[in-house]
Amino acid sequence: MRRAADKIAEAVLGRSIIDLQCKFMKNDMREKIIGSKVLSVDTYGKNIILHFSSNIYLRNHMMMWGKWRIYTRTEYDSGKAKPPVRVKWKKKLSKTRLVLIT
Repeated sequence: MRRAADKIAEAVLGRSIIDLQCKFMKNDMREKIIGSKVLSVDTYGKNIILHFSSNIYLRNHMMMWGKWRIYTRTEYDSGKAKPPVRVKWKKKLSKTRLVLIT
């Protein structure tokens, strides 16, 4: 987890969130995160915690199969931000749940 958190911190720490996409987030929470900066990225066991300047904390538990992927803005905007092909699971796992755009 610590390695993943370090990579996330390198990508977003101190940067303002200009937009985000999330399937399961209420609009008022979304509005609080957009425009705020990422103050810290910490780990607690299997959890990754992002702290935003708007005093919002985002907790992520990746279970046994979760992944964080980090793409440049150019890759994302051009549509090249696609996960690598992997072995198909018997159960179909849900797609991306959160995208933070800095």
